[in-house]
Amino acid sequence: MDQAFEHSDTVLIRTPEGNVFAIGNSQENDLPGQDNTVTFDYALVSSPPPAPIVAQEDIKTASIEFEMQGFDLETGQVKQAEFPWEIEAAGADFKFAYNGNHPTEDVNAVLFQNQSPENPVEIAFLDEVGLHSLTQVDVDNATFTTGLIGQAFEYSDTVLIRTPEGNVFAIGNSQENDLPGQDNTVTFDYSDITDFL
Repeated sequence: MDQAFEHSDTVLIRTPEGNVFAIGNSQENDLPGQDNTVTFDYALVSSPPPAPIVAQEDIKTASIEFEMQGFDLETGQVKQAEFPWEIEAAGADFKFAYNGNHPTEDVNAVLFQNQSPENPVEIAFLDEVGLHSLTQVDVDNATFTTGLIGQAFEYSDTVLIRTPEGNVFAIGNSQENDLPGQDNTVTFDYSDITDFL
């Protein structure tokens, strides 16, 4: 574009990375005694959305029974609760409590992490952040807690779990199987995202 760039003009430039910058308020310094430069202001006006960090090939799927089973993320093993409805299943990182009246089509799964004082599990609940759209920004802004979060775990939510071993997993895409004729389980996807923390 062969056009003089005046002080009152603005040019938008998209970089190879996808960022868009605005350049304007140009001031030429080309008179005798000046340094033959152009001074200008610039600002970032838009960036591409962050890329998802969970690749399809890194996702695993599992199912556990409401209340009666827990899951160990490190080994991918289902753990049986010693007693029905106990808050922890030995060796498990989490279980699903049933927060509703059976049967119902509402979302009833609530993820409860292991509360063992010797090896507490930390969680961060990301409301309306899907597992397939989870970004580095989501992970960086997550707040972990050892306290229980009594919020329904919907398909569109993601929970980050930091295990006692220090690894972090993302859990999402939950699907309840609690209607008559089903096996009273929750199916979910999970992926190790430790490298992103």
